[in-house]
Amino acid sequence: MTTSVRGYASWLYASPQQRDPRGRPDPRDDVHALGVMWFQLLVGDLGAEPPRGSGWKKRLMAVGVSRELLDLVEECMATDADDRPADGAELADKITAVLAPPLPPLPPPPPPLRPQYHR
Repeated sequence: MTTSVRGYASWLYASPQQRDPRGRPDPRDDVHALGVMWFQLLVGDLGAEPPRGSGWKKRLMAVGVSRELLDLVEECMATDADDRPADGAELADKITAVLAPPLPPLPPPPPPLRPQYHR
């Protein structure tokens, strides 16, 4: 893991709405920051800026990161706040769905045993 960032670096994590002087605080700003940190951890560079384009996803899939996980990271870093999870609770539900998908349904139970009578 590498970093060249020291001191004030919140601009790396600020959503586009936070960079707007007229912007109002919103939980989706925190989701954006988490998405950036998640991306940085995946690429192993704590100073990495949010990516542009989709090439980053192809590179991470090549090393075994799932498309579903990368789609969620990308959703967190969406430019439009309405395209991000609404808050940490919604993000937690989405992470759970990606990392722990529901189990397949159980098979039907076997037929009941018939009592056997011995004569």
